Amino acid sequence: MNKTNTVRDIMSSRLCTCTPCESIKDAARLMDAYDIGCVAVCDPNGTCTGVVTDRDIVIRCHSKDKDAKSTTVREVMTASPEKITPDTTVDEAIRIMGAKQVRRLPVEENGKLVGMVSLGDIARSCHCDMEIGVCECSIADDHCGCSSPKNMH
Repeated sequence: MNKTNTVRDIMSSRLCTCTPCESIKDAARLMDAYDIGCVAVCDPNGTCTGVVTDRDIVIRCHSKDKDAKSTTVREVMTASPEKITPDTTVDEAIRIMGAKQVRRLPVEENGKLVGMVSLGDIARSCHCDMEIGVCECSIADDHCGCSSPKNMH
């Protein structure tokens, strides 16, 4: 059982955001400057329309030899991410992360982005409870041995 009941208690409310029209290079610079692996992509109303992760940049931009200066966030981001509210339970956030195979979830309240919760936030809140291990295994299954990516031996 988690010691914290809702995402509100553990989410990061210090947000790093960009717009879909910004370049991937700009998004990567934000990640570097703030030592983060994910930037929320928001519309002018503050609604999260996507997320762009360091992995998105590597897989959807660099591995395809796209130019980071001219490639927009819109071209690389994960659009329409699963979102939760601050009142979502930590257990439900863990379940969603496992089911959707994501490590971060945008947190919205009244249609506006108010935070981000990560697997790391959850692990710190419940002192590496067994549920985190189960979630991580579920997320990793698609990336470690269950499929046969090209050039994998």
